Amino acid sequence: MNVLRQLFHHAEGSIRRGLFPAHGFNRKRKRKKSISPKDDALLAEAYCSLIPLYLKEFEANNVSEAFLAEYFELNPILFEGCSPGRGGEVDLEPVILNVERLPETGRIEAINMVFSDLLSRLHELHSVSVSPERSEEALVQGFTQIRNRYTDSPLAFDILRHLPKGILEEERIALLPRDELEMRVRERTRKLTELNLALQKEIEERMEAERTLERQAEELARTNAELEQFFFIASHQLQEPIRNIVSYSQLLKRRHEDYFNEEADTFMTFIVEGGLRIQDLVNDVRVISQVNTHGRPFEPVDCTKLVETVDVQIRNKYKERKPSLSYESLPTVMGDRKQLYRVFIHLVDNAVKFCDAPIPRIYIRAETGEQDYRFLIRDNGIGIDPEYFERIFLIFKRLHTDRDYPGTGAGLALCKKIVGRHGGKIWVESGGEGKGSTFCFTLRKTEDGG
Repeated sequence: MNVLRQLFHHAEGSIRRGLFPAHGFNRKRKRKKSISPKDDALLAEAYCSLIPLYLKEFEANNVSEAFLAEYFELNPILFEGCSPGRGGEVDLEPVILNVERLPETGRIEAINMVFSDLLSRLHELHSVSVSPERSEEALVQGFTQIRNRYTDSPLAFDILRHLPKGILEEERIALLPRDELEMRVRERTRKLTELNLALQKEIEERMEAERTLERQAEELARTNAELEQFFFIASHQLQEPIRNIVSYSQLLKRRHEDYFNEEADTFMTFIVEGGLRIQDLVNDVRVISQVNTHGRPFEPVDCTKLVETVDVQIRNKYKERKPSLSYESLPTVMGDRKQLYRVFIHLVDNAVKFCDAPIPRIYIRAETGEQDYRFLIRDNGIGIDPEYFERIFLIFKRLHTDRDYPGTGAGLALCKKIVGRHGGKIWVESGGEGKGSTFCFTLRKTEDGG
């Protein structure tokens, strides 16, 4: 076996034992490389330090100093200024200087070539051979000499802790001593423990937040149910006294009309109109409060037929204005037929009511989305300032007086409540006053309770 191959084989074990100094390992490596003694220039010096040890072997095999001196002269790459002395002693300083002058690129290859040639010549001429055990022993002694020479240099495992990222992690671990590995394991365990505790804390906080959210959702649902029940009861209880006020006021006016002067007659008219308006408001509150509690189960609703019914109702209500209602074929959705009718009839009625044009024109169509249908009801009405896009959907929040446009201001709030029950959203689009409006709302394609 080639002695150099034996040396390369045993060198890795020497590094693991910390015998090989790390001088030179701190060079930046621009690409991934396997760590091997022949990859570092210091290995050349280690080989040179083996010369006196091998010379003793050669001397024992009757290798003449003259042969070595002649060979040194023929190979000045390493041996310029170097000559073997008695007892196999060789001055290593010239060899070290020669090694340092060699360019890093190809340095190891040149040294290997010289040693290979030297050992093969010795083997051929003098049958010199070195056992693997002796090779390892010699290499260890050489590395030990270098380590002793560089007492202030860190050993291999000291540098390996800070190797560049180009060095593979498994190679770093393979070259670290046991205590260093144990320290890294403890450090990694500590970090994992900290991460685990932090993760566990985060999970607990998230679970607590979810529980809090569930409690709040349940409380909100309970509060909404209580409010709806309150509105329903209150509106129901208010209807009778309000009805009595209106009825008896009208009765009083009819029976005692002769006793009323013009001023009293006006006051009585205000009472009746106010009572009727209160009746409408209370009735709207009652209807809104019943959207979720008194709604019908969802069923397939043909929106085209629904709008046909709305068309008939609107034409009968506004015969003199002759509104024009156009619509395409509309989809069938799952919903409460009665409630959806309220949405369409109210939006179309508003389109006619809030229109100053001679002929109100309303156009209804639907767009298909991934999970829902988007209905659009466009008109040529008075339009809406973008400032009030949100306000108009609040109950009893009106933009106009009752004298200008009759109503309670609860219709759009009712539409929003119904669309919300069907899992949709409602909004308005308009270019401003005098530019008409488009009311949009979505309805899901699939059944979702009800």
